Amino acid sequence: MSNVRVHGEVILRAENVHRVFYKGSEVPVLRGVNLDVNAGEFLSIVGSSGSGKTTFLHILGTLDKPTEGAVYWRGDRIDNQPPRVKDKYRNQSVGFVFQFYHLLPELSTLENVLLPKMIDLGPIQFWRNKSKLTQQAKDLLARVGLAHRLHHRPSELSGGEMQRTAIARSLISEPEVLLADEPTGNLDAETGQKIFVLLDEIRREANLTLILVTHDVSLAQRADRMLRLTQGVLAGSATESWPRPSIVAS
Repeated sequence: MSNVRVHGEVILRAENVHRVFYKGSEVPVLRGVNLDVNAGEFLSIVGSSGSGKTTFLHILGTLDKPTEGAVYWRGDRIDNQPPRVKDKYRNQSVGFVFQFYHLLPELSTLENVLLPKMIDLGPIQFWRNKSKLTQQAKDLLARVGLAHRLHHRPSELSGGEMQRTAIARSLISEPEVLLADEPTGNLDAETGQKIFVLLDEIRREANLTLILVTHDVSLAQRADRMLRLTQGVLAGSATESWPRPSIVAS
């Protein structure tokens, strides 16, 4: 691995990851990406539009699989596992925060946050634990400043509120890693800054590993390590620490 390392156990590793799409002809996007991700690390990945940032993040989260190469979770290969194993990994070990939120419009804020638990436990087990899980979801929504929006649907929320809901949803299963794909990209600058600070505060509070894909270099530089995806490969170095301001609720 050529990338600069920070202290901590390696929990997620990509080895020689290639991804080729076939659209009449071969379109190579990733060309041998290598990466070690350390427990508790805040890692950012930047790159131009179409550079493969989102594709790589999806491969780390097993939403997509490499054409060649491998992804390892805590030393065990995960990208070639059966669907049930990858489903468990996505539901319990990693949390996802997307640019466009992916909230279900027919569900309330509270129900959207509870959705991963509904899927994981099934109807019977979920209902047996509904009271405890509901309180956990309420606590998470309070943490992201949405205690007053529990029963609002996505259409009744602002962009920042929808992203806060998505962050709470990503945390309901108490994951070890957060994969954030342009979480500020659909927001105005002020709201995006608040979302960024919130993510970093939550990461530090829960000792989470955060992998952030963004086009905003000014935000990316605030990570422990910033990498740039160029011509299908990663390059970068450790970044200096930065002052982390307190979150200001919107």
